[in-house]
Amino acid sequence: MKRFYLFLIEVLTYVSVAAQSDYSRQFTDFFETGDSLQLKQILQEWEKHSLPSPEFYSAWVNYYYKFGRHETYIKKDPIKVYSAKQLKSTEGLFVVGTDDTETLSVPNETALVKKIVWNESFFQKALEYNSKGIELFPLRLDLRLEKFSLYYELEDYEKSIESLLEIGDAESKKEKPWMVAYNVQLSEDESTSIIIGICEMVFDDLMQISHYKSIQRSEVLAEGMLKHYPDNFVLRFKMGELLMTKKPDKALDILLPLLKEQPDNYDVMFKVALIYKGKGNKGEVKKYYKILSSCGNEFLENMAGFMLRDF
Repeated sequence: MKRFYLFLIEVLTYVSVAAQSDYSRQFTDFFETGDSLQLKQILQEWEKHSLPSPEFYSAWVNYYYKFGRHETYIKKDPIKVYSAKQLKSTEGLFVVGTDDTETLSVPNETALVKKIVWNESFFQKALEYNSKGIELFPLRLDLRLEKFSLYYELEDYEKSIESLLEIGDAESKKEKPWMVAYNVQLSEDESTSIIIGICEMVFDDLMQISHYKSIQRSEVLAEGMLKHYPDNFVLRFKMGELLMTKKPDKALDILLPLLKEQPDNYDVMFKVALIYKGKGNKGEVKKYYKILSSCGNEFLENMAGFMLRDF
C-alpha cells in the first residue's frame, strides 16, 4: 500500500507572526534530531505564547506521528493475506501495512514482513489535534489530507474514504478557495487535481485487494465524489468500470460518452469492448478490437489480438 506521508509546515501566517515562525522553526529544527521531551516543550511554549494556527495543530499531529509509531517485523505466511484487524495485539498497539513492505526469506517457507506499529493513545491524540485544526480552519486542505493519511496508513478504508467524502462535501459548501501551507490559495484546477489524484491512489490500492468489500469501497468513493465532481473524467471512468459486471448497460451509458469525449482513450475502449463481448455483440467487439490491435499499447494490442482469434 502506498504510504501517504504527513508533511511539516515551516512558515506560519496567523496572529503573532514572528513568534509563530520562531516556534515553527524550532519545531522543524528539532524534529529530526530532538527527543520527544524537547519537541513537547516547544509545542507547549508555542501554545502558551501564541494564538493557535493551522501549523500549530499540524505540528502536534506530526509529533504524535513521529513518537507514536515504529517499525517491526512479524512472521507471515507469504501466501495468506492478513488484515489490520487480524494483526491486532492486546497491548494497546495495532499493526498496519506500509507501501514499502519488505519480505525476507526464512526457513520453513515463512517470511518476515515489515509493519508499522502505532500506540493507540498517541493515534487518538493525533486525531484530536487534527480534528480541532479542521474545525478552526476548515479551508486548510492540508489538515484534511492529514486526517485521511492517518486512517489510510491504518488501512482503515472506511474512515479514510469517509474523510475524502468530507472533503467533497466541504468543496460544495465552501465560498473561498482551498488553502495549504503558507496560506497559499489553490486554484480550482489545482485543488481538484490533488483530491482526484488521491482518489486514484485509493482506487489503485483497493484493486490489489481481492475482496468483495474492495469493490464496495470503490463504489462508495466514486459515487460519493461524483456528487461534487460530476464532470470529472477519472471518476466517471471508475464508476463505469465498477458497474461492468453487475450493470453492463449502465456501465455503457457512462463509458460510451467518455469514449466520444476521448476517442483515442484505449483504456475506455477496451472496457467497452469487454462489455460488448459479455453481451454477445460480436460486431461491436470486432470493431473495437481491430482498433486496439494496433493502438500502440503493447498489453492492449496483445489482448485484442488474442480476442480476435475467436472471430
